[in-house]
Amino acid sequence: MTAIADNKKRLSTNTAKPGHRFDVQVSADGKVILTPLVVKTHEVPIVKMIRNKDGFLLFPPGKAPDRAAIRAAIREDRDKHQ
Repeated sequence: MTAIADNKKRLSTNTAKPGHRFDVQVSADGKVILTPLVVKTHEVPIVKMIRNKDGFLLFPPGKAPDRAAIRAAIREDRDKHQ
């Protein structure tokens, strides 16, 4: 496959879709290697809240998050974005 750069130094290929990410490696002889990066999806569990008889929203029995898990998730997210 051959790709030609436009005047804004962009390349397009038939296999790449918008949003795909590639690792670019340029060797000493000028050869360019594009390696597709696999995006890890972090699935967040969804818990539907329920209302008690007083109208307060609560977690269903047995579905409440653990304090240690919340702390670990916050710490992981903070460390990832620093």
